[in-house]
Amino acid sequence: MAEKKDFLFDPARNPLYRDDYRPTEYKIPAVTLDIALDETETVVKSRIHVTRNPALPDTGGALVLDGEGLKLKSLKIIENGQTRDLDRSEFVVTDKNLILKNPPAKPFDLEIVTEINPTENTTLSGIYMAGDILCSQCEAQGFRRITYFLDRPDNLATYDVTLTGEQKKFPVLLSNGNGEPAKTVDNGDGTHSINWKDPWPKPSYLFAVVAGDMHVLEDTFTTMTGKKVDLRIYVQDGYEDKIKWAMESLKRSMKWDEDRYGREYDLDCFHIVAVDKFNAGAMENKGLNVFNVKYLVGSPEVSTDDELIDIEAVIGHEYFHNYSGDRVTVRDWFELTLKEGFTVLRDRQFTEDMHSKEIKRIDDAVGLRSAQFMEDAGPTSHPIRPDRVEEFDNIYTGTIYEKGSHVLGMLHTMMGETTWRAATDEYFSRFDGQAVTCDDFVDVMQEVSGIDLTQFRQWYNQSGTPEISYTGDYDAASKTYRLTLTQNTPPTADQSAKVALHMPIAVGLIGQSGKDVPLALSTDAAGEAAPTTRVLHLTEASLTFEFKNVDGPVVPSILRGFSAPVKVTTQPSDEELVFRMAHDTDGFNKYEATERLMVKTLHKLIKQAENDLPLTLEQGFIDAYGENVKNALAGDLAFNARTLGLPPYNIIIQDLKTLDPDAVSEAIDFMKTTLAKTYAEDFKNIYTATAAPAGEAYNVVPAQVGRRELHNTALGFIGKLETPDAALDAVAQYGHSKNMTEKLAALGVVTRMTDKDAMTVADKLLEDFYGRYKDNNNLVDKWLSLQAGRPADGALARVQELMKHEAYDATNPNKVYALIGGFTAGNPSAFHDKDGSGYKFLADTIIDLNDVNAKTATNLAKRFTQFKRYDSDRQALMISQMERIMAVPTLDIGIKEIIGKALDTVEKKPTNDNARKTAPARKQG
Repeated sequence: MAEKKDFLFDPARNPLYRDDYRPTEYKIPAVTLDIALDETETVVKSRIHVTRNPALPDTGGALVLDGEGLKLKSLKIIENGQTRDLDRSEFVVTDKNLILKNPPAKPFDLEIVTEINPTENTTLSGIYMAGDILCSQCEAQGFRRITYFLDRPDNLATYDVTLTGEQKKFPVLLSNGNGEPAKTVDNGDGTHSINWKDPWPKPSYLFAVVAGDMHVLEDTFTTMTGKKVDLRIYVQDGYEDKIKWAMESLKRSMKWDEDRYGREYDLDCFHIVAVDKFNAGAMENKGLNVFNVKYLVGSPEVSTDDELIDIEAVIGHEYFHNYSGDRVTVRDWFELTLKEGFTVLRDRQFTEDMHSKEIKRIDDAVGLRSAQFMEDAGPTSHPIRPDRVEEFDNIYTGTIYEKGSHVLGMLHTMMGETTWRAATDEYFSRFDGQAVTCDDFVDVMQEVSGIDLTQFRQWYNQSGTPEISYTGDYDAASKTYRLTLTQNTPPTADQSAKVALHMPIAVGLIGQSGKDVPLALSTDAAGEAAPTTRVLHLTEASLTFEFKNVDGPVVPSILRGFSAPVKVTTQPSDEELVFRMAHDTDGFNKYEATERLMVKTLHKLIKQAENDLPLTLEQGFIDAYGENVKNALAGDLAFNARTLGLPPYNIIIQDLKTLDPDAVSEAIDFMKTTLAKTYAEDFKNIYTATAAPAGEAYNVVPAQVGRRELHNTALGFIGKLETPDAALDAVAQYGHSKNMTEKLAALGVVTRMTDKDAMTVADKLLEDFYGRYKDNNNLVDKWLSLQAGRPADGALARVQELMKHEAYDATNPNKVYALIGGFTAGNPSAFHDKDGSGYKFLADTIIDLNDVNAKTATNLAKRFTQFKRYDSDRQALMISQMERIMAVPTLDIGIKEIIGKALDTVEKKPTNDNARKTAPARKQG
């Protein structure tokens, strides 16, 4: 039988399989880099120490190093203290690798000199120019674009890095580890140099370099053992007065990680840099985090409340990676959720502790259900730990991140906070400085908690969104209530067979009085305390739980706190939903009852629109909604705002068998307009009552955030009236607001108006907005998105014209997502026009971006993967454009994988990666 080929070294880039992993025969435990930085000719001199892997038998195989887009200048070997140039017969250079044919048996060093051109690197992977800033991005496989190396996460090395660059162009020179930015050495020739040493072994994907002329905000943090850490945040011109929130967020993150997880920072300094061009939100490079400016720069004047909270969360996320990802890293990229799912859970907990726990739980659940559930149901479905992939960048998805975090959230629920903390302490201690797997993590959780997690591990292997249903039966004679929970995971594109999962389902029972009933199971001991919310462990296809001492009929409240990432398919009656809206004590379920009633009503309206019937709202729904309006100013205003607003688009369309975007838009518009007219006076009163108090000092605290959210929600309904007074209210709010939360909301209301006079006003406000904020890239992105989403005729032509505007840059992912993404996701009626023009436009854009930044193009290509939700005519149009994309001879592998999976569902090819019987044939080594 032929030997399996190491999946990380397959030059043919066949589908890669998790169970084909094997460790490399060699290790590189130490790296010395001497980098001469230049915009077009950066020279990297790398000295790597190479040893045999002591965990493997010495087979004398070739040393295969990864490398892409490199110009090899020289190659020397150092052994026994002697240095010599390698003869050309001793190595092979391909477009993917540098192969040393017969490396020495004993440890040796290689000195490799490569040259790269950062300006031409529009992939934004490796070292590239982000405006005037030279920076790097190495996750997942970008280090190979800097020098030849074992560019895989299971090779951990210490790094000694010397940076040299022109003092005028690059006054700031940063890399990982310890160093003092102010103490650069003047070389006397217009250049200067600095040395950075990172004592903590790390994989190559965590390496970073940043150089340029930047402003810095400095501060310090004293750790729990009294160690003083220097903190610095670097930004370009125009942002220097907008990073105080980021610095405070960083210090809160460091303190929280000490208090909640016992994690103390481990270097002398911590640096963050913001750049305009970045493929991701941010990157957790050890000691030197690089951020997309979108997720770092913020202030009340230029950022909304949500954006500031997001900035805090992302800063926390990247900082928390210092342990959950950096100190303990992943063995290979199939294990990505080990670090990302865990760290997302940690940043969610952080935000819950800093702000409103209830609102954060609702937002997280809505976010998962509106985005990740759609991914589960589409052609790109995969488990949180995939078994097969063609391009590793394509597994950076909501499944890995958000669903992965909710899977670990279930573990936290099952174990409780005290045991969870003990288990995570053991995990960090046991695997410090190692590259490990999800199984290693779960092993520790099981060992410390004593819970058998054998069945729970299936969450890592099984894709799709589990569905649970329930039935209840009350016996008045015995005062018992029997609750039956049933689970089922529908087949997905990648797996046909499913197994039962272990799900912690939090439930409550609401009595006729509107109060929760104590939940005592029939198996409980006498006198045992009975909580009003209880976690039931659903481990089989169906289980029945009997509660005793239940006085009178009850209404079940299932999946409280969104205790598991599942979909509840049982459809309660409207009366039951209204009852839960009024009485459910669980914030998520109270919100979900309102959302579900709205979705049921919208689906009726959509059906009416599809059948060309007059659209009507039932009085029962209007009255139930009116109760939310009546109580809007009492209690948690942010929560109340959510119960007044309509559900997200993806929640509305998720369970439609065939999606007609025009009918959906008509139904949404009718519902909001009808409610706005019915409760016009109430919304006006809410709007007036939630105006900012005189002299209020802006702060991101729940009371203020809730007031502003309810204020903006009321304005949104007032705007639907399309009256001159409504437009005046929005214009006045735009002009008078001192914070961007209210200013941007007002602009959004005006731009969504379709009245001719209002549209003229919107044009003037958009012109004013750009004039005021054209130097702020984040706000320019908002400006692009607002225009892309305008419902007026000619939307596509407007977007195409904006692509010629000075504000748009096809090499900047933020601009592409703002304009093209704003159109395809934010203007469904225009994008899905029956003439197919929107689909052709998207395909043209993907093809153009293929040679500029394939990762951006791949993300846009995902817009096509939901094509089967639409009518046959639209499906055919989308299929035609996907086939046109696939015909591009130089199409990137990532785009091929996404579009190929979508087209595979057209042909209905059977696939089942569990059995791997129908998987594509693999070349064998």
